[in-house]
Amino acid sequence: MVQSADDIVALLDPLRAEEGPAGPYTQVPAESYLRMSHDGLRQVHARQTAERPDAAATFTRSGSHLHLWTRRGPDDAPWVAVVTSVSRPDRIALNAGYRVLAADADEAAALAGDPARALATLVTRHGVSYYSGSRRVYFLPEHIIEISRPLDRLGPAEFQKAVALEEPPEGAQVAVNVALSTTSSGATRLSWFFVLNLTSYTDEVAARRR
Repeated sequence: MVQSADDIVALLDPLRAEEGPAGPYTQVPAESYLRMSHDGLRQVHARQTAERPDAAATFTRSGSHLHLWTRRGPDDAPWVAVVTSVSRPDRIALNAGYRVLAADADEAAALAGDPARALATLVTRHGVSYYSGSRRVYFLPEHIIEISRPLDRLGPAEFQKAVALEEPPEGAQVAVNVALSTTSSGATRLSWFFVLNLTSYTDEVAARRR
């Protein structure tokens, strides 16, 4: 059974903090933002979304935080901006921003008011799945693996093997959204771990713009 948007929302719901994210926010270098987001949502619009969101939420797990902000597109456009931060707890960096396309204005309004649903919609639409130990998923709040050396030193092929990531389509560019830490036993913990196929994402956004 394929993980659904409802499944992801259900995973996030009990982890939602009472208070949402509060600034100041750190803007990552432009090249880092583009590597994570391509040009579907410009970095300046991502910052505006975080500073003046329609909704925002923070989710916590094992000391790590996932911050989300959402905002309707201008003039009731049928899309929503969703901005993510998966950086360390003491610094909220606006790592990435995406357009989540909606079928109509009503769906866009619903997604703008529900950051978890907006993220879940994006991830199930453009995510690259991996094996969680019992099934293939697009998203888990926490994924723990045993590897011989730090994850951030692995090459793309080694990373794909280590996390049992499915083979992305040939030529696809991907963005890995993850916060890294080490457990007391020496295992690697991947928090807020999801992988997006940026090629299919940008193709969809470009098609809507035409």
